[in-house]
Amino acid sequence: MKQKRSIILGLDGGGTKTVCVAVPLGTVEDARTPLARVVVGSTNWNSVGVDQARANLKDAVDIQRKPFRIDQPLKRSVFESFPPS
Repeated sequence: MKQKRSIILGLDGGGTKTVCVAVPLGTVEDARTPLARVVVGSTNWNSVGVDQARANLKDAVDIQRKPFRIDQPLKRSVFESFPPS
C-alpha cells in the first residue's frame, strides 16, 4: 500500500504570471527541491480582472493536484476569500 504524504502548494502571483510549486511537508531539507512546478497567467486582479485572476489561481492549483491524484477537498481554500477585502 502506498504511503500517503502531505504536500504544500506555494503560490507566487504577479502581474504577468503566477508560479505554483508543490513541496513535501516535512523538514526544510525536504522542501528544498520542489516535486512539481507550474506557471499560469496573472493573478493580479488589477491587471486581468477578478474573474480571470481567480480562474488562473484555480488552474494553478488544479494542475498541481492532478499528478499527485489529490481528490479530497483542499483543507483551506484560497478561493473563498480571493481577492482579499
